Amino acid sequence: MPDEAVIILRGARKSFRQPNGAELLLLSDVDLTVGRGESLAVRGRSGSGKTTLLRSLGLFLPFDAGEHRLLGVDVRSAGDRRCSALRAHSIGFVFQDFRLLPNLTALQNVEYAGILAGMSRQRRSRAARAALGRVGLSDRLHSRPAHLSGGEQQRVAIARALVKRPALVLADEPTGALDGDTADDVIELLLDAVTELRTALVVVTHDDAVAERCDRRVRLADGTLQVDATPTPVPGGG
Repeated sequence: MPDEAVIILRGARKSFRQPNGAELLLLSDVDLTVGRGESLAVRGRSGSGKTTLLRSLGLFLPFDAGEHRLLGVDVRSAGDRRCSALRAHSIGFVFQDFRLLPNLTALQNVEYAGILAGMSRQRRSRAARAALGRVGLSDRLHSRPAHLSGGEQQRVAIARALVKRPALVLADEPTGALDGDTADDVIELLLDAVTELRTALVVVTHDDAVAERCDRRVRLADGTLQVDATPTPVPGGG
């Protein structure tokens, strides 16, 4: 088990009741531990349960059974108010489609995450500028999303996820809307940032190149989590 575990799942299970009354099992007996400063890639076919897993880890969709701990808190018995506070203060989100507020500048988009986390005005302004500087956007603070490239928008989204220095970042296909070179730059920024801040990262991706840069790789198949085989080393790689 990694030191300072951020996520612990033991026997986690999630199902949905279909309109005909039948139970659809999405996740079954999932065991997972992710520690501070560790990156984990989750792969799997469409419908394998990746989105359900990410939503459950993000405290939007509680597991039906099993153990789920975030920073030592028993999530399944914590209650809605405690889970909302944990999500606001301890989890950052990065999405494929960026999800920036179009009428706000880059700086305001990042500061908004600080507002939700209850940061003071002075603290969130300082933290937002530092987060945007970390992703190389100190010169684009006052640009709105429409005036930013896709790669720049995703950098803003990463800064927004990191501004509160969360214990956990959940990234859903963070490079899916980007070209190859831009995707490489963005994932490097994200991995460097979570290492520097000792944040746990769980990234859902179809991109093998992204997955292979993470510390560990797992695959969801038929609702169960399997450890991926070690990838073949890239010629000339480290």
